[in-house]
Amino acid sequence: SWLFVALLCAGTAEAASPESRATVAMQKSGSEATLLGMFFHDPQLGWAVGSGGTILKTTDGGRKWKKLSSGTTSLLTAVYFQDARRGWVVGANGTVRTSRDGGETWSVVFVSTQAPLYGIAFVTPQNWLYLTSYRKLREKLLRGSQWSVVARLGVDAFETIGGHIVNVALLALK
Repeated sequence: SWLFVALLCAGTAEAASPESRATVAMQKSGSEATLLGMFFHDPQLGWAVGSGGTILKTTDGGRKWKKLSSGTTSLLTAVYFQDARRGWVVGANGTVRTSRDGGETWSVVFVSTQAPLYGIAFVTPQNWLYLTSYRKLREKLLRGSQWSVVARLGVDAFETIGGHIVNVALLALK
């Protein structure tokens, strides 16, 4: 299952440069939880999620991890941060949480499913894919995320809202 979050975001359709590749090394998390999802905002700042509602945060590239309170004991499967402060986690039983302070506190996002959620996707205005003002966000998304789906949904994408103002694209990131 995918969670679709309506956001105004931005970013580029250019390929990531070879110098933007990350170095991967095994690190101890200090947690007994099974970790299933991880996201790094930059080489130093990252989050990991897993069993028992575990959310871990690192500010030193993974050398040390701090356990954060998620407010749930549900299995968490994916994490994504739009920037250093705004993020989302998803997991079992339709669990969705959002943070506006880098993960220090989490709020419940109510969704109409009890199905397990395994990823985070966005429905956005389609123009951010092309406008030069969104170049830095596009570059960040290309470097830090796997793009699963990009589809133009068009003006009749939603039953309850319509018109040419609602001309959106679907973007699914892992």
